[in-house]
Amino acid sequence: MKYDGLAVLVLFDFSKTPYTEDQIESFRDWPSLGKGNHKKSAFNVAYFYLAKQRPKTPSVFTKNIRVG
Repeated sequence: MKYDGLAVLVLFDFSKTPYTEDQIESFRDWPSLGKGNHKKSAFNVAYFYLAKQRPKTPSVFTKNIRVG
């Protein structure tokens, strides 16, 4: 997230194959933003997904993503 300050990214996933916490964690290894005066800020992710399709069972996890 290229933003200087507190940021929250809210994701809703209604697919049959939602991401795992490890897949969301992989966003820590974000590539370079290229040349320029870029500031990478940490951000929070709230990931809402369906743990089970039948009966529909919602679930959520949160992560703090710190980009190095």
